[in-house]
Amino acid sequence: MLKLLKYDWKRSAAFLLGVLAIVVIMQAALTISALARDWDEIVVYALGTMIYSLAAILTVGQCCKNYDLSLRDYHRRLLPTYPLQSVGAVMILSLLCVAVISIIALIHNFIYFDSMGRKLADIVDLESLSLSNVLSITASYLWSVATLVITVLAAVTIGRSIHAKMRVWIGIFSFFTLGMLLFWIENVLFGSVDGMFGIISVQMTSTAAEGTIQLPASLQTEIAAGPLLVEVVFAAALLYLIHYLVSKKIDI
Repeated sequence: MLKLLKYDWKRSAAFLLGVLAIVVIMQAALTISALARDWDEIVVYALGTMIYSLAAILTVGQCCKNYDLSLRDYHRRLLPTYPLQSVGAVMILSLLCVAVISIIALIHNFIYFDSMGRKLADIVDLESLSLSNVLSITASYLWSVATLVITVLAAVTIGRSIHAKMRVWIGIFSFFTLGMLLFWIENVLFGSVDGMFGIISVQMTSTAAEGTIQLPASLQTEIAAGPLLVEVVFAAALLYLIHYLVSKKIDI
């Protein structure tokens, strides 16, 4: 798997590093302009979040594209590897990209608020940010990314396993169908849960002055065991589907 990860990185390094460089430049320009022209804090935060979200989508999309190319690459398919090893390589690279972007976003926000003369204690109640809360939210965030990547790879595999000119559209349709299926199953079994964030239930309160950003004044998290179990079973089923289709239905 590590060899496949190294191969995927070499194939996409220029694109991934380019996206990160562009994000840093755009955020630096946004921050400088906001401080110089005294822009509304909420507007700046929203624009910055959009840029980071777009960067995450582009990098994860590129990682998934590597998987699609590997299904068509004759030499890659001849390597003595299991289908799920390619999935694991894509998963690791995707999570690393998202983690790097998230770390850059955190550092950028701290620098931005510090430039405005705001202390961390003015933005978030540090007492509410216990280690368990931080770990729960982080784990839920990464699991959501992992589930998304598995769903995308399953849709790509379905599209590649069908010998038709509309395989791309079939893959896109499969992605949305699988996503809605998971949502429907969770909604039927557990209904709508207030404060759900991925696989955890988050209860928070927040107060902030007009035009300013403030994170939760109080924060409580709880693992949603039911939805987590459903998503684990769903992901395992998709991994089995990928293994079966690559082994039996996709020609080299």
